[in-house]
Amino acid sequence: MAKAEAARVQQQALSLKERILGPESPDVGVTEVNLAIALQDLGRNQEALAHNDRAIHIETRAFGSDHPDLAMSSNSRGEILNALGRYEEARHAFERAGVLWERELGPEARNLAYVLTGIGRSYLAEGKPSDALIPLERALKIRERTVPIGQFMSSAISS
Repeated sequence: MAKAEAARVQQQALSLKERILGPESPDVGVTEVNLAIALQDLGRNQEALAHNDRAIHIETRAFGSDHPDLAMSSNSRGEILNALGRYEEARHAFERAGVLWERELGPEARNLAYVLTGIGRSYLAEGKPSDALIPLERALKIRERTVPIGQFMSSAISS
């Protein structure tokens, strides 16, 4: 019920922002990503992908294709594509997010652990554990260096 409510609230926010700010506002793009995440949580992955891709379109028009704000949308796109079983496309989206975040935040940025984990999970889903090892090990090293031990343990347990 809470997940459905989150999607409903995000859809309402999207409608309001489109009406008030215009359909190409970067704030609309942020809400599109939030709605995509909520829809993915409900297993509505095709809808999620459409909203996420619209966010990328809006953000690219607003900021250009190399802006770090595109990293979150690209990472989210990777998660959705993984859920759809489109692993090669997912890795491409994760890699794009990684390039943007690494350029903005550096090679040990915590956000890179999310990207690397997504890449690793895509390889695991394809039955390629040896290919998954390098990105997953790097993600673990980043998390060990950037997340306090108590928080790391509780997030690892809940994953």
